[in-house]
Amino acid sequence: MFAWVCIFVCASACGFVTAQPAPGAPVEVPVTDGMVLNATAFAVKECNKANDAEPFNYRLTKITSAKTSVVAGTNYILEVLLERVCKTTNTADGRPSVCVVPEPKVLKCDFIVTYVPWESTTLVLSQKKCLG
Repeated sequence: MFAWVCIFVCASACGFVTAQPAPGAPVEVPVTDGMVLNATAFAVKECNKANDAEPFNYRLTKITSAKTSVVAGTNYILEVLLERVCKTTNTADGRPSVCVVPEPKVLKCDFIVTYVPWESTTLVLSQKKCLG
């Protein structure tokens, strides 16, 4: 038994055994990961739907941070920058309406998007107030 303890201590000190994150703990992932991009696109779409009364939509400018947490599904913990753009609507004659963004506006938003593949479910679990 003592020999195994010595081997484990030596392996840990030499870097052969690395600490694993606790189950469910957020882990940093590349912002270019395909699932991160899908989760971000979903969050922005839902954010725009929730702001239906506003005359502008927002589009992704940059993903500044992305983490995942595996729970009952996968949580994507996202920090993003969004910029204000015109909503595309049509006039009575079917032509696109003219829209001018009065001033550029960039918002910093935090989203938690949950994806449960075995239920084919994606939802925005949390959207912290976007600051601009």
